[in-house]
Amino acid sequence: MRVIGNKEVRTKLGGVSPATFWRMRQDPSFPRAVQFPAGGKGWVESEVEDWINGLSREVPNAAAKA
Repeated sequence: MRVIGNKEVRTKLGGVSPATFWRMRQDPSFPRAVQFPAGGKGWVESEVEDWINGLSREVPNAAAKA
């Protein structure tokens, strides 16, 4: 399991802005962030990729438009 940070998740989502990324995270289907004991958070890379692939199945090129 690989945990990735905010910037890498945004890159995987097509380089979305911080505001757009915030809005995407409000979607209940968006993967939950993993909290680190020393502070900070990240996302499980495979969960983010599965979420993106799910968007692609719903609407063609959805991840590119996000």
